[in-house]
Amino acid sequence: MPGATPEDEADKTWVFLEAIVNANDAITVGDIRVFIDGLDAVRFNRNKINKQLSKLNLESPALEPEVIWLDRRR
Repeated sequence: MPGATPEDEADKTWVFLEAIVNANDAITVGDIRVFIDGLDAVRFNRNKINKQLSKLNLESPALEPEVIWLDRRR
């Protein structure tokens, strides 16, 4: 994320680790994925973003929900 500071990354990392440590039997991968996406946004995970963009259909004017996170995450 442009303008993100090392403190922003540390905060997102801390929240992510807390979610893992405090996880119980009912937590799902989808529940943890939200924290991973938040950390990726701050760290600007280029490989992950490029992979998502490669799934984009350039022939279609609409963006796929997975690419712009319209499904369950944002």
